[in-house]
Amino acid sequence: MNALTLALTTIRRTPYQALSAMLIVTITFFMGFSFSVLGIWGSQVIKYAQSQQEIIAFFADGTTPEEIAAVEKTMRGKSYIKTLTIETQQQALENYLRDNANSPLLTDLVTAEMLPASIAVSAQNIASLDTAYADLQAQPGIEDVTYQEQVTKTLQSWIHSLEVLGAAVVSLLALSSFLTIMVLTALKATTQKYAIKVMRLIGATKWYIKSPFMIEGILYGAVGSVLGWALMYLTILYLTPTIQQFQGDIAFVPVPLTTLLIQLAGGVGLGMFLGGFAGLSAVNRLIRR
Repeated sequence: MNALTLALTTIRRTPYQALSAMLIVTITFFMGFSFSVLGIWGSQVIKYAQSQQEIIAFFADGTTPEEIAAVEKTMRGKSYIKTLTIETQQQALENYLRDNANSPLLTDLVTAEMLPASIAVSAQNIASLDTAYADLQAQPGIEDVTYQEQVTKTLQSWIHSLEVLGAAVVSLLALSSFLTIMVLTALKATTQKYAIKVMRLIGATKWYIKSPFMIEGILYGAVGSVLGWALMYLTILYLTPTIQQFQGDIAFVPVPLTTLLIQLAGGVGLGMFLGGFAGLSAVNRLIRR
């Protein structure tokens, strides 16, 4: 009887123990896969927030149209510029009046001379935002530059905290899975200790004795990781219509199938290693004794 057959026979004889081991592994990998998807979504939110950022520079009072045109020409010559918009004082007044049309008290005394002209730019890539900010500050006639960098940093902080929380939760669950498989395997090995002694006496190698227990752990890890992935995938499918209602321009779903398959392959490999190592560790202790 080979090691795989022995492992399957042991699982069949102790179905409730096997079910408990697979259940804890399933929960572990469901949480792991779920936090992984949340991490992917978080990175998309950050990229979107950064891509939508504009840097707005306001010209000082008295800046002539020629000076504004010179700054515009200089900035348009930058290779990293994606879009560039000039807003004159008159345009600023028109926009202000339109935005506050329902508040006469805010518009009656406002004139174009009271509002500054401005230049708004966006960059081709996220890495160029700081460069654009510095270049605008260095231009003559620029009085103030606004750049909502703190928004992105806050998002990054939140997502990093979520990743740390996910790593902590999954680590605790992985430890629980490891200990559960190890304890169950140790109990089964203990019940067979006399058979193991006999096998050792008749010349059975340590690997021949260990392999069924290790394969049993591998099966727990493999099945649990697949079930955890399937549960995560079904959850995404169930939530997809709801997410699509408010995701806007950020493409949360569908998650690329390639990404999900890579997750599955990595998860199965990790589950097999976790289960196999737990089973091997348990029987090693018994054989040493």
